[in-house]
Amino acid sequence: MADLTPSGLTPIAANAFTAPDDVGRIRLIGQRCEHCGASFFPGARTNCIQCYGTELKAVELTSTGTVDCFTIVRQAPKGYYGPVPYVIGSVTLDSEAQVIAQLVGKDPETWHYGEVVTACALELPRERDGTSVALCYAFRPAEEMSHAQSLAPERDR
Repeated sequence: MADLTPSGLTPIAANAFTAPDDVGRIRLIGQRCEHCGASFFPGARTNCIQCYGTELKAVELTSTGTVDCFTIVRQAPKGYYGPVPYVIGSVTLDSEAQVIAQLVGKDPETWHYGEVVTACALELPRERDGTSVALCYAFRPAEEMSHAQSLAPERDR
């Protein structure tokens, strides 16, 4: 897998998302069925999940979506060395693909069904001591991204 950032972080999964911009925005890379138009993520399928067609095209999915459901994880599973508690949610992207990912950017207790979110990069430790870090995808509140963009220098907009 290729490094995506100047710090040399390696993505958790190859070809799952674009390199993050200056404020951490990413686009997930999924697939779209050429026959029925269905979109899905992750994009490593041989058949469409709706019509079972085989004409699938890799596409950058929309980066915004809506939280369908979520849960707060209060005890880390084996092999997870990130912060606890954390939130895992199901997000329906504006492109209609559904994604399960961490929800970040605010206190776990303040998440709500129906919130608008946007895809972002998330650094998570691979080891207990934090010496190895992976670049993952997650979602954060869309207004947080808008605020970050408004703080970016004019040349970056």
